[in-house]
Amino acid sequence: MIDGAPRPSYREAVRRAAALALIALAATAGTAAGRPSGPSGEPRLLAASLVYVGAFRLPAAVDDKRTFDHGGTALAYDPGRNGLFVVGHDWYQLDAEVSIPPLRRSRSVSGLRRARFLQPFRDATGGKLDTTGGDTNKLGGQLVLNGRLFGTVYSRPTGRASCAPPGSRGAACREPASPRRASREREGSRGVSQQLADGPAPVIDVFRLR
Repeated sequence: MIDGAPRPSYREAVRRAAALALIALAATAGTAAGRPSGPSGEPRLLAASLVYVGAFRLPAAVDDKRTFDHGGTALAYDPGRNGLFVVGHDWYQLDAEVSIPPLRRSRSVSGLRRARFLQPFRDATGGKLDTTGGDTNKLGGQLVLNGRLFGTVYSRPTGRASCAPPGSRGAACREPASPRRASREREGSRGVSQQLADGPAPVIDVFRLR
C-alpha cells in the first residue's frame, strides 16, 4: 500500500483478493484454449476488464481459532480441485482449502451458497510462521503450482514501544503485546469470539475477465 493512500475496507480487500484468484483461473483457462500464457502476451488489466459474476459464503466457524471471521486473506486458486485456499482469523493465520459452490447474486448474505471444506484448517508453515522473530507475522500470499502450495510470510510492526515519561519511576520501555500473544494470555478464561464483536460475514465476491 502506498503511504497516504486510503486503507480499503474489509469487504473491498477481500474483493480485490478474490479478483486476483479469479485472474489465475482465467489465465489457466486461457492457456488451455491456446492463448499466450506469458505475461507479455496478455492485455493490461483494468477495472473495466472485470465483470461481477456472483458470490459465495465461506464455511461456518469450527471454533474460535478455526474460523474465517476476521480473516479471509491470502487467497490461492487450486486448479486441481477447483478449490480456494483461504487464511482464517488474523490472530492465528491458519489455512484451509474450500470448494467453490455455484455463484449467486443476492442482496442478502443468507441467499448465497456456502462453500465446504476440502482441507481443514492447519498451519501451512508447519510451525515456522514466527521463526523470523516476533509473533506478529502474517501469511502474505499463496500460490498453487504443480500440485504444491507455496506462500510468503511478512512481519507487521506492533506499533510504538510503551515508555515511562523521562524522570519518572515508571517501568522501562517495552513492546506492546501482539494480538496473538495477548490472545493466548486471555484464552484461559474467555474465547476469542466472546472478546471481539462479530466481524463481517465471510463472503467471497467473484469476477471474470471480459
